[in-house]
Order: sequence, then structure tokens, then C-alpha cells
Amino acid sequence: MTIITASNAGSATPLCDKTYELFRKAPYRDFFEFVEPRAEVPVGEAQPFDCSRPTLRHPKETKGADYRASTAITQCCDSGSCA
Repeated sequence: MTIITASNAGSATPLCDKTYELFRKAPYRDFFEFVEPRAEVPVGEAQPFDCSRPTLRHPKETKGADYRASTAITQCCDSGSCA
């Protein structure tokens, strides 16, 4: 599970399931953006979370080394409406 925090300049921070679920509740939930996994891993099949690692990970580790999804480029003007 991953959250996006403002205090980390918008960096994605991986969390164990227990902490992720805690942060989804008041009073914490309004301070984070929650990123659901691309593929859900049942709790019974999940590997133990390694709390000894640095909290920031390379995007390729989070998304997968072969992840190549992208979105179409859109142009926005200064008036706030997108073309």
C-alpha cells in the first residue's frame, strides 16, 4: 500500500497494511492521497513488510520493472480550462 504525502514533497511512501488502514481513517485521511495497488494481494499471501528499508522506493519497484503505461498529452491554457 502506498500514500502520497505533502510533507515528503509529494513522494510515494510505502506502508504496511496496518498503518495504511489506520491512515485511511479520521483524523489522518484528509492529509494523504491513497494509492491502491495495481494487483490486489490477499493478506494471507502477502510477504511481511520490511520496516528496516528506506521509506522511498524507485517507481520501477513500486510499479514493476516492465511498467510502460502512459496517458495522452493534453494542452491546458492559463484560463484553467483544458482544450
